[in-house]
Amino acid sequence: MTHALTIPYTGQKWHELHIVQVGNITLPIIRLSHNLHIASFVLIDNYELVKKLAATLSHAIAAYDPRYLLCVEAKSLPLTYAICDGLNALNRNQGRRNNVQYVVVRKSRKVYMKSPYHVTIKSITTRDKQRLFLDRVDAAKLKMGKFVIIDDVISTGSTINALLKLLKRLHLAPVAIFTVLFEGEAGPDTVDYRHKRRIHSFGRIPLYVTK
Repeated sequence: MTHALTIPYTGQKWHELHIVQVGNITLPIIRLSHNLHIASFVLIDNYELVKKLAATLSHAIAAYDPRYLLCVEAKSLPLTYAICDGLNALNRNQGRRNNVQYVVVRKSRKVYMKSPYHVTIKSITTRDKQRLFLDRVDAAKLKMGKFVIIDDVISTGSTINALLKLLKRLHLAPVAIFTVLFEGEAGPDTVDYRHKRRIHSFGRIPLYVTK
């Protein structure tokens, strides 16, 4: 199935999205600028959708047998938590003792962080530059076993690429990257990760452009 990368904006209020094994989802269309609107995909307060996505993603991610999941706060955090539960349930059902945990990259420096690693980003959904912070304790965890990056939407690629840049600086690399959706023209080539076949997504949302 082909998906439109951009759609002319003529006042549409809703975008209809279908995700395989999850079903149909209706997303509100919101304004980012005078000539750009997006279909807003927010997981942070959608329990039912998070549960359905986690069930599908847990089985797909299990093939990589990760010890950790890594996400950037905050929208991907509920999904990451649910996938962690799903993976641990699968491990128990298979009689395995592996206990998958998750690590969260923060967007502000917390008082408990002692000299955290950080990198600067500029995202399509924020007006100002941001910084990503990875606590040294969490970085040490990622060095102990395989990890997978979890994301909700990859749009410009600025956040995921900033994270990968930070990880590379620390001689860390994920075994795979899972995003629920790509947006607009984004795709595996947008992501600065050499293992393109290990970048997985489950759908695409277009950008709505005013001409």
